[in-house]
Amino acid sequence: MSKPSPPVCPECRTPDTAPVDAVSTAELAQLYRRHGVEVGSYFDGLDHLARYRCAHCDLQFFAPACAGDDAFYEQLQQFDWYYQDEKPEYHHAASYLQAGQRVLEVGCGKGAFHAFLPAGVAYVGLEFNDEAVRKANAAGLDVRKETVERHAAAHPGRYDAVCTFQVLEHVPRPDTFLDGCVAALADGGLLIVAVPAERGAGGWTWSNSGTNRSPRSTATGRNIRWPTITSPCMAAAAHV
Repeated sequence: MSKPSPPVCPECRTPDTAPVDAVSTAELAQLYRRHGVEVGSYFDGLDHLARYRCAHCDLQFFAPACAGDDAFYEQLQQFDWYYQDEKPEYHHAASYLQAGQRVLEVGCGKGAFHAFLPAGVAYVGLEFNDEAVRKANAAGLDVRKETVERHAAAHPGRYDAVCTFQVLEHVPRPDTFLDGCVAALADGGLLIVAVPAERGAGGWTWSNSGTNRSPRSTATGRNIRWPTITSPCMAAAAHV
């Protein structure tokens, strides 16, 4: 019997991926259960999740993807550390933005980043968690329950900057997610992305892409120019 083919890379969509290691789903469920969060149902009978590395773009990812739903994030929001009012990347990202710009934040939670923006910024947030959207709207913020792909299709090229903090690692299709972010940007707009560093909170690091290739939006065909940035987490700011 032949071995199953490795999964396609969720970022660059090439099949040149290889397994690195694996994690037990039972152990993952136990770790979450210690914090009162149930995740066993998301694994759909799987006994492990394999971690793969893409030889083309150097992305490492788990497969099959087990994305959380509304109920999962409702469980997480009970913890004060989940929707934080302040993150180091908020200060860093805000330094790139100017008064009067149109800014879209994807996966904005209750809209805490808005407090760090220069005066006069026109802010829109996208968020899936109903309670977080309710809190943001109650605070007078324009936060909508909508995917970035759908929002960009309705408002192409609208924003001077699109920001997303600690969200990319949660989505099952980062390629279409980033394409949506780029499609929402005006020409010359700024895309700011932050994700957890590979070494975790105990060892922050910076990485631009891990490769020498120039990132490109597959949906729009627009090149993404990455400047070198010193950041307290793994982050990137790119003009498109």
